[in-house]
Amino acid sequence: MTGHTFSIVLLAAVLTGCAQIKGQFQSVSPLSKGRSALNEGIRQYNDGQHAAAAKSLQSALDLGLSDLQRGEAYKHLAFIHCSNGRTGPCREDFRKAIPADPELTLAPAEAGHPVWGPIFSAAKAEANPFGTGLKQFDDGDYDASAKSLNLALERGLQPKD
Repeated sequence: MTGHTFSIVLLAAVLTGCAQIKGQFQSVSPLSKGRSALNEGIRQYNDGQHAAAAKSLQSALDLGLSDLQRGEAYKHLAFIHCSNGRTGPCREDFRKAIPADPELTLAPAEAGHPVWGPIFSAAKAEANPFGTGLKQFDDGDYDASAKSLNLALERGLQPKD
């Protein structure tokens, strides 16, 4: 084989390998498509385009997101529902966001919102009634503590609890 022919064969092999690698990365692309739709939905939300944002956020969820990204998408969907007076769907989306991202919190301005702040707090408490009940007990709110701890007992506790 001449040097020129060898170079052509080598180049063809490299390009074939690149095509195979590209095919492997394309199988991961739904997550990146979901992430793109999530970013678009958040941008639309921040621009006040709530109807378009809701569609983009739902599309992001349908395309596939990581757990943290799903939490973020559901949180923004909850905000949209709450801002339109739909407290039931707002609560449901917070209930979906919290298991996706158990560390999910609201920024101070978000937590202080008169509609979704209390709904988020209630959904967060529902997610961990045992921990909530202990905190309420420590805070001296014994009636609320008893309710939370009873709920934890109804749902079942871990042996360590």
